[in-house]
Amino acid sequence: MLNLEKQINYRVMKYLENNQMYGTLKTFENETSLARLTNNQRIERDSLVDLILFDPEKLRDPQFYFNSYQSLKNWINTSLKLFQDELRVLLYPIFLHCYFDLIEKQKNERALEFFHKFKHDHLEKFPTELGLLQSITTKRQMETNNFATTTRSKKFNIILSSHSFELYFTFLQEMELDLLNKITYKYLNIRVISSSELRRYKIVDDNDETEGEKLALMTGETFEEIFSINSQKIEWGLLKNCIEDRVNEKRERELFEKKERILAITRKRKRTKAKQFVFQEPLNRTNSLIPAPKLTIQENNRRIDELSRSIDAGENNLPSICMFTLFNSQNKVNSVDISKDSRYITIGCSDSSVRYWDLTKQLEKKKNKKEDFSKVMHGHQGEVYSVKISPLNHSFVSVSQDGTARLWSFETDHCLSIYNGHNFPIWDVDFSPFGYYFVTGSMDKTAMLWSTDSERPHRLFVGHLSDVDCVKFHPNSNYVATGSSDRTVLIIHPQTVILKFYNPFKENF
Repeated sequence: MLNLEKQINYRVMKYLENNQMYGTLKTFENETSLARLTNNQRIERDSLVDLILFDPEKLRDPQFYFNSYQSLKNWINTSLKLFQDELRVLLYPIFLHCYFDLIEKQKNERALEFFHKFKHDHLEKFPTELGLLQSITTKRQMETNNFATTTRSKKFNIILSSHSFELYFTFLQEMELDLLNKITYKYLNIRVISSSELRRYKIVDDNDETEGEKLALMTGETFEEIFSINSQKIEWGLLKNCIEDRVNEKRERELFEKKERILAITRKRKRTKAKQFVFQEPLNRTNSLIPAPKLTIQENNRRIDELSRSIDAGENNLPSICMFTLFNSQNKVNSVDISKDSRYITIGCSDSSVRYWDLTKQLEKKKNKKEDFSKVMHGHQGEVYSVKISPLNHSFVSVSQDGTARLWSFETDHCLSIYNGHNFPIWDVDFSPFGYYFVTGSMDKTAMLWSTDSERPHRLFVGHLSDVDCVKFHPNSNYVATGSSDRTVLIIHPQTVILKFYNPFKENF
C-alpha cells in the first residue's frame, strides 16, 4: 500500500504518461525520485481525482455522451417548474463540452450526430455559437479555432440557488453520471446564492411574463473578479464648465435680467436692491480624466453660437426632420454617418471606397443639374465597415476589412493619415465628443484608443473573448463602451476596465 503523497505523485505521473508528455514526466520523476509503478503496485481510487486526471473506460464509449446528456435533459424537464429555468442553463455548456470531447477523441461522425440530435435545445438563444460549432469537425480544427480554444480554456460562470445546486448534485450522485461530474468540476464555475438574491441576476424580458433566465456565460473572470471590478466608483456626469453649461448660463442670465427689468417697471421704478445673478451648476459633473487639446477661439465661439441658436425641443417646439435616400446602392453601403451640423453625409462601401455629400451644395443642385457634389475616395484594400465624422466637422475616419483606419479631409478630399495596429478587420469606430480621440474595435478581440495626430495607438484595451463589434464614447469622453460577440459589454477608461455587463440570452451586441 502506498502512502497518500506517493499516490498523488503517481497519479500525476500516470496523467503525464497517458497524455504523452514524456519530457515533463522525466523531469517530474527526477524531482520526486520516484520510478514508475510496477504491475503489483496499485493506486487507491479517488473518484474526483480520477475523473479530472484520467479518462475512465466507460467515458470512451460515444454512446455514453448521448445517454448522459439525455438523462440530464429529461431530469430537468420533469423537475418542478420553479427550478426548470434555473437548471436549464446547465445544458448549453455541457452540450458544448460533450461535443468537444467527442471531437477530441476523434469520434467525428458521432460528434456530428450528437450535434444534430440536440442542437435544437440551444438554437434559439445561441444561433451564432452553434454556427461556429458546426464548422469544427476535426481535432485539428478544434485546436486552431478561437471559439473552441476559448471554450476549453475558460470556465462558464453559472448562478444557482442553493436548492437547485443541491438537487443537481444529488441527481449526479444517484445516477452515477461520471461524465457530467467531470464536465462540472472542470469547466463550470458555479456560484451558489440564496433564493432571495437570485432576482438581481435574472435576465428579464419585458415581453415575457416569466421571471427571466439565469446567467451561464464565459467572461474570462470569476464572479469575485467581476464584482471587484464593478465595485469601483464611476464618474458618469458631464464635464464641469463645458460649453453647454456656458450657453445655459448665458441664457439664464439673459432671462434673469429680463425679469428684473419687468419688475423695475411694475414697481414704478422704485429703487430696490438689485439681486445678484447666481448660476446653479447642474448636478453630477465630473473632471476630465484624459488630456485633450484646447479648442481654438474661433472653434469655441462657433460652438457657443451654434448652441445659442438652438431651441430646446418640447411639445410646442418639435424638431425638424431631414430624410435622405440612397438610390441604386446595390447592397454596397455598410455604414452611414451625418455631421452634427447636417452639412455632410458619409458612407462606407463594400467596394473599399468612401463617399460623402456636401448637403449645402446639394441644395443648389437644382440650379445646375449636371454638377454632382458627391466625392468618392479610394485607399482601403477591403470593405469599409464603419465611418464617423469628427465633431469638428472638418474630417472623418473610416475603418476597413484591411485592418487599418484612415482619416479623410473634407477640405482637401484626400487621406490625411493611416493608422495601423490591428491584426484583423476593424468592425467599428467612434469619435470622442472632443473630436481629438477616436476608438476602434476589431476582430482581434481588442479595442484601441487613437488620436488624430499620432499614427500609433495610445491604449490597447483587452478583455473580450471574441470580436469587438461596436464601440462608443461616453458624452464626457472619460469612458469607452465596447460590445462583443462574447455577449459582454466593457466600460473602460484609459487606465483600467471599470464595469462588465453581460446578457447571454440576447443577440450579439
